[in-house]
Amino acid sequence: MGIKNSGASTPSAINRQLGTAYDDVRTVSQNIEDITAVADSLGSGGFQDVIDNLPEILQADEEAAAAKVSAAEAKASEELAADYTDGLNLGGGTFTPEVGSEYPDVTSVVHDTSYAVSFTGSSDFYEFTTGDLIGKFVEIR
Repeated sequence: MGIKNSGASTPSAINRQLGTAYDDVRTVSQNIEDITAVADSLGSGGFQDVIDNLPEILQADEEAAAAKVSAAEAKASEELAADYTDGLNLGGGTFTPEVGSEYPDVTSVVHDTSYAVSFTGSSDFYEFTTGDLIGKFVEIR
């Protein structure tokens, strides 16, 4: 059953249509571009593509969440390391321990001077064979 246009646009004529299917038709009309886009997407397999790839989509979402956690942990570690090294005096510079020369020359070193150990070649650790650190390892972590 259709609505006949009597040519009268009176408030009472409009009020009679409120709360009827007229409101739904009006909403559809106002959103027809979005409805068409969804229909086109469904027609071209867009929705089926989502269903077919749902496990991969969910996995990607889980991996993104895990990456956020890892990034937060890395930031916390970086801040902790910065806090630790703030009071550290590396005025001694770096040295590479070697057999026969395991310790830096400290003849003119001020008390509490620290050194950073530098590794050469393919080794990432060194075991001291003499001095106070005999049997101890330094390693890259």
